[in-house]
Amino acid sequence: MFGELVVGYLFLGGTGAGGCLVCAVLGLLSDRDALAPVLAARFRTTAGRRWSRLFAPALALSVGCLAVGMVCLGADLGRPDRLLLLMAAPSPTYISFGAWALVVCLGLGGLLAAVWHGLLAVSPARLMLLEALTALAALATAAYTGLLLASMPAVPLWCTPLLPVLFTISAASCGAALVMASAYLTGATADFGAVLARLALADAALIALEAVAAAGVILSVWLAAGGAPADLAATLASALSAASPAGSLAPAPVAPPPATLDALTASVPAAAATATDAAALASAAALVAGPGAWLFWSGFVLVGLVVPLALDLVLYANARSCARRRAALASAAGPARAAPAPGIGPARSSGPFGLGARRRPPAPPLSPSVRALAALAAAGCVLAGGLLLRLLVVGAGLQPTIGVIL
Repeated sequence: MFGELVVGYLFLGGTGAGGCLVCAVLGLLSDRDALAPVLAARFRTTAGRRWSRLFAPALALSVGCLAVGMVCLGADLGRPDRLLLLMAAPSPTYISFGAWALVVCLGLGGLLAAVWHGLLAVSPARLMLLEALTALAALATAAYTGLLLASMPAVPLWCTPLLPVLFTISAASCGAALVMASAYLTGATADFGAVLARLALADAALIALEAVAAAGVILSVWLAAGGAPADLAATLASALSAASPAGSLAPAPVAPPPATLDALTASVPAAAATATDAAALASAAALVAGPGAWLFWSGFVLVGLVVPLALDLVLYANARSCARRRAALASAAGPARAAPAPGIGPARSSGPFGLGARRRPPAPPLSPSVRALAALAAAGCVLAGGLLLRLLVVGAGLQPTIGVIL
């Protein structure tokens, strides 16, 4: 029932929705006084192209991810018209809600992309309304990918209220990575460096929350099934010690968990030791200490969480260092040289978001090429981690052991 197409849909739908959410929030936080004239000119001026270079490609990528996700969903259903049947269901269900959320988010994201491309003329007030509606639709779409799995009590690993929270946070982080990668590839960082630095800090916070939510999902499933915390700690310790003799998480096969299915079931109180509890314990153990646990630890945890978190913090620290250098340079130059240049351009005293000085700084601690490589590496790791998260959660929930004990 849940093959590669569904995993692809969960990832692409979440990433596309996250990208639309991040772009909409950035648009809502933008400087309306600076945006109004370029919006009236439909981004055909020099200043307008600066704005468009940040938003238009990121929204196009996000809408593209949503569209491909819908194709995956339609292919998994067997016939594209079944998606319309889901939307026309007489009684509301999680699936029909998700179908509507996906279509609405795709439509609103497409309209917002058309505005930032200069294809549609709207007023600042209408743009704000469109961004607010897009943010709500994107948030609903991102949460739905987790609600779909959490609504299936037959798979106990998914049946926890923390799973939608985990998938929503992961979608927002993937969306931030998508926007950052697009900005660095299009050169928008030259005009929105301070904004992207703060976006990197926000992504670091999302990654930290994602790690907490992932641990919460595993712990809640284990405890809800009656498992003892000491057994979970022993299972985790065994997985970490068996990952590599040298102490590094290398992609080598990890030994099965020391506790067998019978032992896991025996750790549950007799009144709660049901087949569902055993399946929950087996799924959690397979995720963190099973034969494919190396992919969880070295793929999702190390590549998807630790590496991008460190890179995001480095990017933000570098931006703050550059800002301090610019402030010191402006203070030493005196009032005459500190006066802002007229007009809207690279020499402005503040960017379109009103964040940071725009004067030419001295040589930064990191060169522009190194910053770009670090940002692209962080974005790639976040996206890879988001895909692995959904693949591992689906795979551990539907592991063959469950079919044996049910």
